[in-house]
This record gives sequence, C-alpha cells and structure tokens, in this order.
Amino acid sequence: MLVEHTYSHKKQTRQGAGEFIELTMLVGVDDAAVPDRFENWSTDRRLRQDLLKLIEKGALAAVQTRGLKGHSIVVALIDYRWLEADTPDWLFKQGAKACVEEALLALENQS
Repeated sequence: MLVEHTYSHKKQTRQGAGEFIELTMLVGVDDAAVPDRFENWSTDRRLRQDLLKLIEKGALAAVQTRGLKGHSIVVALIDYRWLEADTPDWLFKQGAKACVEEALLALENQS
C-alpha cells in the first residue's frame, strides 16, 4: 500500500508574504522486519540540510505515534515549496508530522 499526500500551511502574518510551506510525501508499508525510514526523493536540492533533518524528525515522529501495527513505514519526500524569508524553521517539522499523520490515516482507510 502506498499513499501520496500533500500538506499545505498558509498563514498571513501582519505585512508581508506570511508563512507558507507545502510538502508532498509518499508514505508506504514495508516488511515488518525493516525499520521505519525516511528518504529524500526530491530532485530539487535547494533545501538546507538542517531543514531536511527537521522534516525527517517530524515524519518519523508521526510514524512513531501513529504507525500501522505490525508494519514498517517508509516515508519519502518528493516535493516541497516554501517562502524562505517568512517561514519559521519549526514549521518544517510540524508540517512533515501533519503530512505523514494524514497519509497514515488514508492508508488505514485503504485496508
């Protein structure tokens, strides 16, 4: 089973562009003997490594709290967009967690 899911966060803050992040991830079930994992499949390499690590932490946190019993979960980041000037770093972790939680819910509903 495999789900592609896109999560968007938009918030206007005072004057200016505001907060914006959009993450698209593939979330799938793997053999239970394989540990949960995160992979970056995006071909765009502009994302700073510290932000990529935050996305990974958020994605794996969602898997730990909401994973499917008896299955290993694989999460792959396939695309992202954000406003570099106005999007706080913490939103990368929060957005990834929300994206994976929503994808896991969709996976549960498929079975």
